[in-house]
Amino acid sequence: MRVVALESTGVIALSPDEAARLVERHRLPVYRVALRLLNDSHEAEDVTQEVLLQLCRTRAGLAPGSDEGAWAYSIVVNRCRDILRSMRHRNLVLKPETPETEADGLLPDQALQRAREERRVRVALQRLPPTYRAVLVLRDLEGQPYKRMCEILASTETTLKARVIRARRALARILVQPEEMDP
Repeated sequence: MRVVALESTGVIALSPDEAARLVERHRLPVYRVALRLLNDSHEAEDVTQEVLLQLCRTRAGLAPGSDEGAWAYSIVVNRCRDILRSMRHRNLVLKPETPETEADGLLPDQALQRAREERRVRVALQRLPPTYRAVLVLRDLEGQPYKRMCEILASTETTLKARVIRARRALARILVQPEEMDP
């Protein structure tokens, strides 16, 4: 059975199974990228829902042979950029709720040290411009190859490699600064 909605809703005919497969395939990667770019789990959940809905609505418009995953990453990165540019996120407050660490097999002091280091990197990432944050999340945290990043960010490989280098340097400069103490 195929679900067909009115054209005015923007929903293209997809069977429930097709939609479920599309959502299952992209839900976690989209959420991870949104969470890492926005550093807010509630906002990341909202973005994930918006992106998955957009994927289901526009699936039929994807050119045959196109990389569906790159398309999904492109949508989530662009949506997060829009949010970061909006006025309500200009003074983004960092929350300690971002990705939990897996402390399996670590001694308590090692797990605590790892959690502190991960928090420090998350805080430093939030201090980077969105363009740098996007390339670091895609390349270093998501492990995306440069060719796919070219599709996602609509840029050349040379430009992206240079941007990753500059972003890593900027992150390193932030990380060598003394850590601010919480009140």
